[in-house]
Amino acid sequence: MMRAWIRRHRFVLLAAAAVSLAALVVFLPIVSFVVGQEVDYGYHLYYITQLVNGQPAAEFIARVPHFGYHAGVVLVYELLPDLSLEGAAVIVSLGYYVLEGLAALLVLALLGGEPKSLAAALLYTAATLSLLLVMPINLLTPDNLILGYIPANVYYNPTMLTLKPYAVLLFLCAALAFQPVLRRRVPLPLVGMITVGCILAKPSYIIALLPALAAETVCVRWRRRPVDWRTLVWGIGLPAGVMLTIQFGLFRGTGFYFAPLAMLNEVGARINPAAPQNLGLKFALSILFPAAVYLFNWRRALRCPALNLAWLTFFAGAAYMYLLAEGGERLGHANFRWSAQSAVFVLFIVSAGFFIERSRHLLNERRLLSLPVCAFVAGAVIFGLHVVSGLNWYTIHVNAVWMGDIITNLW
Repeated sequence: MMRAWIRRHRFVLLAAAAVSLAALVVFLPIVSFVVGQEVDYGYHLYYITQLVNGQPAAEFIARVPHFGYHAGVVLVYELLPDLSLEGAAVIVSLGYYVLEGLAALLVLALLGGEPKSLAAALLYTAATLSLLLVMPINLLTPDNLILGYIPANVYYNPTMLTLKPYAVLLFLCAALAFQPVLRRRVPLPLVGMITVGCILAKPSYIIALLPALAAETVCVRWRRRPVDWRTLVWGIGLPAGVMLTIQFGLFRGTGFYFAPLAMLNEVGARINPAAPQNLGLKFALSILFPAAVYLFNWRRALRCPALNLAWLTFFAGAAYMYLLAEGGERLGHANFRWSAQSAVFVLFIVSAGFFIERSRHLLNERRLLSLPVCAFVAGAVIFGLHVVSGLNWYTIHVNAVWMGDIITNLW
């Protein structure tokens, strides 16, 4: 039975192995660079050092209630005593890049269909790796590459890296709840574990997903379609409510308030005056590929619960980014942007899976020089521009010596 299963899924398994190897090779230079820098990696490594040196766990959790990354580094450090904390951070970070790639590949295979040939497996591998690199189309603003945009991939924050595979898997569980006719119900304990892991990694995605789930539920029920309530209520809603309540109670924050664009104006004042400029254009260039995929296929897209849920989650995350701000000195930390960034990462993956499915449909029909084919070509070109921007972003980090130069001159 196992041999039959492996043979039936051999090409997607081949793609998974290729994605894992590619993620290790591609992101090792990135991780090796950022781990030792005095940015987010350095700050979190300092917190881990304090914990290892005897800081009370309660005090640590009060400072960092989303400790998924830190727990992984401490675990690797304890299991490999000859390894430094930086070495453990490198191993954990690379592991999350692999998990991120595998989670993205899983979504592509479910939405777009499994690859059925070696060429298709290589195509899925390339598409997955591209999704780990895509950035807003920022080629026209070479001195302002991320501030004001909504980037799907940044390299300097380890908790964001930890969040992304959990976010993709949690989204998949939620999306399947709106398609129970597929009979692909994820076991409730596993959904609960993914929910808890997502929040312990970083609560940014779940706070965008929850209102999106409410809106999607209303839309689906209005159309008289079935919903897997067990997954939504017991697998996601209840664990999320408990965990977020605990985190909110433990965290020593300064609160937040409604302040449109206050966060973007603050980071502009601190880092780059161009950050709050041309926000409408930057917004469009951040999501041009997902928007094109939806608009070019709007009739079918309207009937795709997964794609609509991804968009609703993104809109919720973007609303946090543009409309909310933390109080006091934490205003410049810009933590609400993580909701938009994690949501746009998932949106790119889901849109790519939908794009692959529609592409297969066109190939089967063999309609050359038709309007759908032209739309496919346009979508592919737009995705290519996102990838080129991502490769530029990647190259900058690989060739950098000090993260401060990137922040000062390119953010």
